[in-house]
Amino acid sequence: MIPKIWGKKKEPKDDEPEELDISMGLPIGKEALEQVLSPEPILRAVSYTLLGLQPNPLDPDKWTFFDKDRKPPINEKGVSWILMYLRNYVNQNVFLSVYDKNQIEYKLRNLHMELSFELYQRHKEFDVEIQQLDSIVTIIMQGAQSALLRALDGRTLDMVAKVFQISQKMGMEKRRGDMDW
Repeated sequence: MIPKIWGKKKEPKDDEPEELDISMGLPIGKEALEQVLSPEPILRAVSYTLLGLQPNPLDPDKWTFFDKDRKPPINEKGVSWILMYLRNYVNQNVFLSVYDKNQIEYKLRNLHMELSFELYQRHKEFDVEIQQLDSIVTIIMQGAQSALLRALDGRTLDMVAKVFQISQKMGMEKRRGDMDW
C-alpha cells in the first residue's frame, strides 16, 4: 500500500511563511527513512513478476499466480541472478544519488544492453525461451527505471531532508510541551 503523503495546509501565523504540512499520513523518524530508502519493494515486485505472480487486487500484500498452468518465464536460479545484478541499480546509494535525465538514460541504456546480452547467453541455464527475453528485460528495466528516477535531481535526498526536518520539529514541539506547566 502506498503511504499517503499529502497533508493539509497549515494556517500561517503573522510572522511565518505559508508551508505545507507533509507529516499528515507520513510516518516520521526511523520508520520513514527505512521506508523511503528500502530497495526491497522494487526488488520483490520484479522477482515476483518474473516468477509469474501478480498482486492480489483485494489484498496488495498477497501475490497470486497469473495462470497456475503456465510456466514462469524464467527459473528461480535466473531470478536470483537477476536480483544480484539488479542490486547494482536498485539500492540505497542510488536512491541517495543526484542524477540528471541524461545520466539516468545512459545508465538505463547500458543496463538494457548488458542484460539483453547476458540473458541471451544464459537463456538455456535459466530455462528462458528466446521469445520471452524482451518481456523479461522490460520487467527488469521497469524496476531499474523506478529506482533511478528516485535519484532524478536528488528527489530522495530532498524527501529524506524533509522527513528529518519534520522529525526534528516534532521532537522540539514535544519537548516544549513537556516543559509547559
